[in-house]
Amino acid sequence: MTYLVFPNENEPIISCQSAIMCPICKLGQTSFLFQKLYKGLNLLHSGIESIPLNFRKCHVCGIVFSVPLSKEAMQACFAWYEDIYHKEAQVEARTPCNPINQIRYAEWLRLLEPYRKTGKLFETGFGRGEFLMTASKFGWLCSGNEASFNACESVRRFGATVYCTDIGSVDIVGDQDIVVSMGVIEHVPDPHVQFQNYYRLLRSGGAVFITTPNYNSLARLLLGPQCRILDVEHLFYFTPKTISRLLRMSGFRIVKCWSKNVNIPEILKGFLPIYQGREAVRTANQEFRQMLEFNGILKQFKAFVNWCISQSGVGEELYVIAVKSGGELPDIYNDHRNTETESKKG
Repeated sequence: MTYLVFPNENEPIISCQSAIMCPICKLGQTSFLFQKLYKGLNLLHSGIESIPLNFRKCHVCGIVFSVPLSKEAMQACFAWYEDIYHKEAQVEARTPCNPINQIRYAEWLRLLEPYRKTGKLFETGFGRGEFLMTASKFGWLCSGNEASFNACESVRRFGATVYCTDIGSVDIVGDQDIVVSMGVIEHVPDPHVQFQNYYRLLRSGGAVFITTPNYNSLARLLLGPQCRILDVEHLFYFTPKTISRLLRMSGFRIVKCWSKNVNIPEILKGFLPIYQGREAVRTANQEFRQMLEFNGILKQFKAFVNWCISQSGVGEELYVIAVKSGGELPDIYNDHRNTETESKKG
């Protein structure tokens, strides 16, 4: 999590029945899907017990989004993120990177190796900086931006070029081989503007690598509103189709889009009283990942399951590699007719 939208103080509270234009395509009316009463440590930290979240879907581009109802709730999330999450990160940053994450990051970096030309890699919302640390070991010249001051101070010690600001304020134009965006776009108030910034940073032919929760995940399909990805901090929810469409509209060519992984503990928690609380699910999921990664037979089974998940598109996370096309950046609002036609086909 990196960026949060703060609604204007003079903005009226939007009811679930209000007619709302799609914030992405600006073309279609949206329909109300469901409401979730969200409770979490990120709110309790500031004394907010719960908040209702309204989820809507656009009839044209298919994007799913939540309507932020409270500026105070958004500020509470950021306060928790800054004061707790990254104070812990400062301690963890002095210890070796999680071995599971190291394996995963190495796999991703091998996928991105064909795009190395300038040797420059930029990560937006780098958090604890584990990916940047791993990338530097692979010989990349690393830089990145992050909203948290604590995180920036921690990662700056590793020698990376750090921008403690939003990506729109980063003064880099057209020289990055790779832009990495892990778990960021679901938090930003305008994903299209975010993708435009990725486009600006990249050289022609450079690649963006994106991860984000999959709205079509098995856990979300089974658990509905109780799925953990439906979070107060998440403003937009993507499927393989919707994220690919938005990237193409932003000037990118999709190289690969896939999903993988299933959060077994979360699904079990939805049906059996095994795990109590989000932290228990998170811990159990970490232990489950370690068991799969370091057992040869289970690792092969995991690879088979991930192949099946990728074919069906119901994995926990979406992964996208897209390349910056040549020419001018297309305007997402230019061709209404093409967008509507594509929506009808999809």
